[in-house]
Amino acid sequence: MAPQTDAIYGQPTAAPATSKRPRYTFVALAGMVVCLSIIVLWLAVLAPWWVGVNDQWNYGNSRLTQLDADVGHNGVSHFIAEYYHHEIVIIELPLSNPNTHHVYIMAGLYEGKNQPAILLSIADANHDGKPDLVVAIKDTNFQTVLYNTGTAFSGGQQ
Repeated sequence: MAPQTDAIYGQPTAAPATSKRPRYTFVALAGMVVCLSIIVLWLAVLAPWWVGVNDQWNYGNSRLTQLDADVGHNGVSHFIAEYYHHEIVIIELPLSNPNTHHVYIMAGLYEGKNQPAILLSIADANHDGKPDLVVAIKDTNFQTVLYNTGTAFSGGQQ
């Protein structure tokens, strides 16, 4: 086969240059695998670790929660709540007379493996005009109410 010649000048023309582009497919795929590995590592290890560290800073080792509220038991009461050996323990200390304290124990309500933080709030759940104690476990759907009888709360074991 004769080499191609330029029609105008009659000189041989070079074959068109073929560009040798590097194949970046492997590099792109490897980059995606590395990025996905970092995301999986974050979701599986670092995110739960960070939640635990944050709870540690907010609630301490024993995950104690405190609340001061006037619930009609002779003045302001100080509430301390803790999740202890699969039981929710709430202590009510009336500030006017701490000797008349009440302890509310709720057993068998939550069987989680971790030590969750107990959240306390006050609301009139049964609309009787008395503030009731709402007990919840952080990061779960668990919530229960201790109803105010005027001198104590009912709904848990005393």
